[in-house]
Amino acid sequence: RKVTPDIMTFSLALAGSVMVTVVAISIGPECMHSINASGNEVMIPMFSEMFYQRIASFALGCALYFSLSSAFPEPDEVLISNMNGASYTIVGSGGSQLLRQEELTRFEKWTNGYD
Repeated sequence: RKVTPDIMTFSLALAGSVMVTVVAISIGPECMHSINASGNEVMIPMFSEMFYQRIASFALGCALYFSLSSAFPEPDEVLISNMNGASYTIVGSGGSQLLRQEELTRFEKWTNGYD
C-alpha cells in the first residue's frame, strides 16, 4: 500500500504536535518541581538558586543546539547555498534532467515539509 504525501504530512504534523504538547504540558512543569526534606514534591521558589540553575541549563542547551546547527548545517542547505544560480544535471533511471536553483529550492522545501 502506498502512502500519499498528504497522509505522510498529516502523520508527521500530528507526531510533532504530540511531542511539543508532551514537553510543554508534562515534562516542562516537572522540571520546576523539587523534593523537600520531608519527601514531598513542591514547586521550586521563583528567584531561588535552583530556579536560576534550571533556567541557565535550559538556556545553555538552546545555545548549544543553535550553535551546532549553524556549525553543521543540513546537507540540503549547503547544496542550495552553494549553487549561486547555476544549473545542475541530475542523472537517474529516467534519463538526465537539468534543474535550476529555483527548482532545487522548491524540492528542498517540499522534502522538509514547508512551502
